[in-house]
Amino acid sequence: MPRPPSKKADIEQAAMELFASQGYAATTIKDIAFKSNVTEGALYRHYVSKEQLANTLFERELSNIVLKLLGALDAGEKPAEKLKAVIKALYTAYKETPWPILFVLLNFQNLKGDRIIYQQKNFYDLIIQYANQLIGSTKSKHKKELLPTVLNGIVVQPIFY
Repeated sequence: MPRPPSKKADIEQAAMELFASQGYAATTIKDIAFKSNVTEGALYRHYVSKEQLANTLFERELSNIVLKLLGALDAGEKPAEKLKAVIKALYTAYKETPWPILFVLLNFQNLKGDRIIYQQKNFYDLIIQYANQLIGSTKSKHKKELLPTVLNGIVVQPIFY
């Protein structure tokens, strides 16, 4: 008799949606199992804990966002063109698959992952790094913090609301 298909993708999708909508702390293994239509035992065959599941998803989705940002930074030579490309990349990613973006944005403070991806501590640090690449090095700390703040206001805040 053939083995039934793996439910790992269903588990991951359910977990991401629940972590994004309810938060990491409020989401239980039981919730994830119920939403993904598997038993808790089946879930534990793929992940040893809720923390491992969340960290695995967080690292993967943050890596995906980084790749999108890197691709956007290759667009054009002028900072304005790059900024436009970064904003478009983030909005497009959200429109195409909202749960991964929401999951990363809402959970970056709760999850540290097994490794720190790209030496980032959170999503805002990632935005600061790429914003600084857009504007180049500058002596003014305020100029360096302005662009990430603008990106946060233009991209992150509308996604939340």
